[in-house]
Amino acid sequence: MEQSGAIDVGCGIFNYAITATTPREVQERNCYTADQFGQHDDIYEHNVRFISGFTCAGTALKPIRRGDPSTYISYPAYNGKQPVQMNIYWKDGCILDYPSTDEIYPANPLELDDPGSTFCQDLLINNWEKCDNTGVGGNVQAGCLVYDFKAAHD
Repeated sequence: MEQSGAIDVGCGIFNYAITATTPREVQERNCYTADQFGQHDDIYEHNVRFISGFTCAGTALKPIRRGDPSTYISYPAYNGKQPVQMNIYWKDGCILDYPSTDEIYPANPLELDDPGSTFCQDLLINNWEKCDNTGVGGNVQAGCLVYDFKAAHD
């Protein structure tokens, strides 16, 4: 079947378009380039872990909603004098696979039976840990939520 098209049913023509959906899984990590935010101070693991705790606090209680930026999480902070920021938001245009929903709890974006108590934090910390870019971070999408860590403020 084609992704979009039209069909003549005799009494009119119906147009259709199949919307691509996103699976509930962690996707490939995108790392920022080492020079993307210019010159920066060292970014330390203990600070990344500490800041991720504040960013993820309460994420089992308040969902992020598709198309509602007021529900997105943005936590600007400092690693010494170095600005850093963690964000969790719904990716523009993203629609989840069946069963689809318009809200997701960042503590458990994949709706696992037991995500553990640090799933949200681990996604953010891994953007620092698994990106080989002098600590400036990156982002990863889990379902329709994007977990972002960067060495700058918006």
